[in-house]
Amino acid sequence: AYEPLGGDFMVFELSRGCTYSCSFCHKSLYGSGRRAKSPERLVAEVQYATRHLGVQNAYFMDLEFTRDRDRVMDLCERLIALGSPLRWCCQTRVDIVDTQLLDTMRRAGCVLVHYGVESGSEQVMAGLDKGINLEQVVHAVNLTRSRGLRTACFFMLGFPGETEDDFRATIKLSHRLDPT
Repeated sequence: AYEPLGGDFMVFELSRGCTYSCSFCHKSLYGSGRRAKSPERLVAEVQYATRHLGVQNAYFMDLEFTRDRDRVMDLCERLIALGSPLRWCCQTRVDIVDTQLLDTMRRAGCVLVHYGVESGSEQVMAGLDKGINLEQVVHAVNLTRSRGLRTACFFMLGFPGETEDDFRATIKLSHRLDPT
């Protein structure tokens, strides 16, 4: 079981790997580059799991699920067409979501989106080479919530050079975002 979703749970992947170069990430688990499977194949896996294994909840474990927007839209449209009963969550970046995508994901069974926020300090964020800023973070979390989806946010403390003020900024942002 995955506590935010419940039992009868399974992990799926649409892609593996990451094309970003965040300074804090250790991507050697995934190898270089990014590999993706077809939406058709993933839908077949979902169908098997829901029909034969009783799976009701899932986590699409891609590091940045919405990186290939067209592939995600295709997957979601296929899940919608099937009338799939699967409730699912994913993780992605704050700079690669939009209203149409989030609405389509929700109609396809998505109930929760995880975001890697990392820090509430613009100075720390700039040093992470992640290429996002706090305005994008706030916008994405609020947009996600406005589309009827729950949110979860990942924060990290103790980056090299991080000050007590940076630490407090992260705590303050976590309260401001108020993730589910």
